[in-house]
Amino acid sequence: MISFTGITRGNDTDQLLDMNLEQLVASEVTSVSRKSQSILAAPAAVYSITQEDIRRSGARSIPDILRMAPGLQVYKLNNHTWSVSARGNSSIFSNKILILIDGRSIYSPFIGGVHWENQDMLLADIERIEVIRGPGAALWGANSVNGVINIITRSARVTQGTYAELGAGDLEKGFGAIRHGGQIGDDISYRAYVKQFEQGAQDDLGSTLAAREQYLNASAEDNRRMKQAGFRVDWDKGALDTFMFKGDIYRGETYVPATAFDSGIVNSFITLPVFHPFDTRQFGGNTHWRWTRTLEGNSEAVLQFWYDRYEADSYVLDEDRNSWDVDFQYSFDLSSATSIIWGLGYRYVDDDFQSHYISEYDSMVVTPNHWNTELYSAYIQGEFTLVPAKWHLTLSGRIEHNDITGYELQPNARLLYTPDAFQSFWAALSKAVRTPTMAETGIDIINPGRQYNRNQSLDSERLIALEVGYKRQFNETLSIDSTLFLNRFDGLSGQVDMGACTDFLTASQPAVALPTCERTTLENLLDGYAYGLELSMDWKVRQNWLLKVAYSHLQQDMQANRSDAIAKNSEKTQEETSAQNSLSLMSRHNLPHGVELDIWVRYSDSLSAPDISLPSLTTMDVRIAKRFGNMELSITGQNLLDSSQPEFVDVLSGQITTEVPRSIYGKISWDF
Repeated sequence: MISFTGITRGNDTDQLLDMNLEQLVASEVTSVSRKSQSILAAPAAVYSITQEDIRRSGARSIPDILRMAPGLQVYKLNNHTWSVSARGNSSIFSNKILILIDGRSIYSPFIGGVHWENQDMLLADIERIEVIRGPGAALWGANSVNGVINIITRSARVTQGTYAELGAGDLEKGFGAIRHGGQIGDDISYRAYVKQFEQGAQDDLGSTLAAREQYLNASAEDNRRMKQAGFRVDWDKGALDTFMFKGDIYRGETYVPATAFDSGIVNSFITLPVFHPFDTRQFGGNTHWRWTRTLEGNSEAVLQFWYDRYEADSYVLDEDRNSWDVDFQYSFDLSSATSIIWGLGYRYVDDDFQSHYISEYDSMVVTPNHWNTELYSAYIQGEFTLVPAKWHLTLSGRIEHNDITGYELQPNARLLYTPDAFQSFWAALSKAVRTPTMAETGIDIINPGRQYNRNQSLDSERLIALEVGYKRQFNETLSIDSTLFLNRFDGLSGQVDMGACTDFLTASQPAVALPTCERTTLENLLDGYAYGLELSMDWKVRQNWLLKVAYSHLQQDMQANRSDAIAKNSEKTQEETSAQNSLSLMSRHNLPHGVELDIWVRYSDSLSAPDISLPSLTTMDVRIAKRFGNMELSITGQNLLDSSQPEFVDVLSGQITTEVPRSIYGKISWDF
């Protein structure tokens, strides 16, 4: 999308609505080609969510913000568990989209996805969020199959002074943050922040889900609280070298609405789940260091290192993980018509696990309980000007070696045609893989209703993707971005039937036969296609009124290579847990006397999973704000069209679906 980046907030009218045509066309992104380029010249389906978009959305979390991007399917399972995916494959283990913060991966090698409950930050410190739909594996590596999301934070140079915010509401029980930035000499800028929040439980289960879960009127009890602190330092050391050093530390507690099994019920041969709000504690932190040197001849070298510590004490499993990553990149111009980027990477992950006892019939076993994994990678990209100012070709490729599937090669080719300065056509052909996780290859889950057994022979899931797109800035008031895509998947993982369960041995009696128990494992089960259309539009209706529209249409057709009932359920889960049609409409209106009125309407089609269907979802958020000098007061109402609605169903984790309630909160912020 030809979007609006680099906006800052001041005492005057929203600067976004005052931008001229040249500024809009010059908006830049860095994640498509690992270098800065205008969105119009980026041969990819990329959408930029700016700081002003974030501020005026009223959203309180990263996943909520991502709802405004076309091609993303974002659903809330409970108060802290989200499904964030692109172009289908929706799951709370959304393992085919890579999430980055300033280029640091937050993808979990254990679950194959993101622990969204831990990904909190001061939203005012985000510069923009670059959302790339489609494969990004040639530059960013495996698991960036359906997309890459890079959350880019603001430089400490532009966050000087003090910022503070306080707020509370019915679901948002209370939140607050303070950040201070300053200078050391002329070259070093810094900032540091602390923040905290507490959220109440979401609504009780409605009758729609009560039959499936087999318990009535259970409270969700999915309360959540978190504390976090962090810093960033930016150092311009002369004209050639820049350094960035940042870090965060957090501690959180969530209550997971999940199901377990009671021994008395099991011994009666009735496998009914019993609801438990399990207490889960998280602790972690990270450091991220980057050195950029500008060389002669438009060359540049970038060396970065990051370390991440993750601890979780959950209701079934404790995990302690340390991750180290180092990446080197060098870019240069081979000629006036050819530029090259190449890089090398290494990642080491050390993971320890300890299973928790839930009941004698409900357990998780990790073998081995200590993992060391290494990832080696190398990539190269060439950009070639075929006809100056008209035709451009990009060829790139990445080779990786991981400890589970060995070597993986992921190439990419992109063609760009720019007939003039305000429109572009592009096409791309890409290959990407999703590698198996530690959980898929190293965990046995045992309970009376189902046993899941590991599969150490699981192979990578593979994608061949064809994309075509068109972008245009018509005039100073209207821009559009459109993409068509066709994905061919091979060997997607799905559950298959393995026959009768292993007998259970209890303390009070010999082995107990459970004829209704299912024993399953994951196999490379599914092949098929996904195809669709993505559209986004920015329309400045008047000088003080902006509309932002995003629409997506998705079709999926998957075929299992086995015919048992569980395998067929995997087909249904893949095809029907992502909405076919979704729409986001944001209205941003600057009223007289400094009042801001923001209305955000969203729609998504109904979802289905085995034994349960959820209705289509239409919701609306409204934000009203007024600025008084350096202080801003705002009131935001969320999910206003219904008292509560379920958004998603997960069929693997045991976490239950809660209903997202209507809520309201107030916020006050200061810049001084």
